[in-house]
Amino acid sequence: MADANDPVRRRKPPKPEPADGRPAPARLSGPAQALRRLGLLRDIDLALHLPLRYEDETRLRPIGSARDGDVVQVEGVVTDCRVETRNRRQLLVHLHDDSGELLLRFLHFYPSHQKQMAPGVRLRVRGELQAYLRKAVVSALGRAPLHEVLPALAVPPGLPSLREAVTFLHHPPPQAVLDELEDRSHPAWQRLKVDELLAQQLSQLQAQHERAQLRAPPLVAGPGSLRDQLHAALPFALTAAQQRVVAEITQDLARPQPMHRLLQGDVGSGKTVVAALAAAVAIASGWQCALMAPTEILAEQHFRKLVGWLEPLGLTVAWLTGSRKGKGRTKMLDQVASGEAMLVVGTHAVIQHDVAFHRLGLAIVDEQHRFGVAQRLALRHKLEAQQLEPHLLMMSAT
Repeated sequence: MADANDPVRRRKPPKPEPADGRPAPARLSGPAQALRRLGLLRDIDLALHLPLRYEDETRLRPIGSARDGDVVQVEGVVTDCRVETRNRRQLLVHLHDDSGELLLRFLHFYPSHQKQMAPGVRLRVRGELQAYLRKAVVSALGRAPLHEVLPALAVPPGLPSLREAVTFLHHPPPQAVLDELEDRSHPAWQRLKVDELLAQQLSQLQAQHERAQLRAPPLVAGPGSLRDQLHAALPFALTAAQQRVVAEITQDLARPQPMHRLLQGDVGSGKTVVAALAAAVAIASGWQCALMAPTEILAEQHFRKLVGWLEPLGLTVAWLTGSRKGKGRTKMLDQVASGEAMLVVGTHAVIQHDVAFHRLGLAIVDEQHRFGVAQRLALRHKLEAQQLEPHLLMMSAT
């Protein structure tokens, strides 16, 4: 026990550990942190971090022709090399050729550099490089698992192996045609395009397989249902294209797998009526439908059309936007949660946490490219409690 007159030794509290019990990752700094920000974590990441452009290191420019902002390669003789300590310690090297003189200023250097660039030494210098990244790429090339994933018969004739292609693109020989490298028509670039296309096709196939495992409520509208009533009440006839699209959507909605369909058409081509008929299929099957638009003006346009078509058929349409507050909003939320409102139209307010659907079976997103991925996916989570996903119809004029 410590004496009362002795100072109490205070210990630093232990650093808190993450909630999952794992030790906190080491804090990176400098070049390693810069590579992490670029997503270059593994050898294969560095190996596939291909050059953005190519610079011809076989051509020399006279010093006198160099201008501010140019990236040039020059060669000359050192006329002076000294360390200057004014303001900041730096190495100053004067390089001379027949056309002029160039001053090289090194802020980071070692004593050996001053010896290597002594007066009388001929030097070839180039614009500033990110030397750390280049060294990291060169080091990773030897370790990266650039294994062949394509059988020999699947590789188009005349194309190099994957490792040969990547190595060539990082270190093209002097005789390489610069135009072929820059416009990416060289066989090495063609080989990488083959592998990238294959990877894209395989990823799409995997995503398609994963979607096939998901489940959605089958939405089937029989003869005389709300869909047929709406169709008969329309003051105009559907075009052949609209009839075809409605039939395709109806078939998709009847499947137990979630529909992911993009409806594309110019402004005024009648996408809203197609969406209304799709909503009628869901509602006739006893499931709610939500239509989300990126702006209140666009959402209101949809709302007025849908109210005009569906309310005469005895359907309640809820209106949810960010500007709707107070008792009006509370009433709409109650109608959505109880299932009284079978169709909900609005902006991103439709996916807010306080919006609870009774049975959401179809989500329609207009101008889907103006929503983030997380916002579009939020509609899918509204049905998680029932271990189902709603069908998704995305509309766009672009």
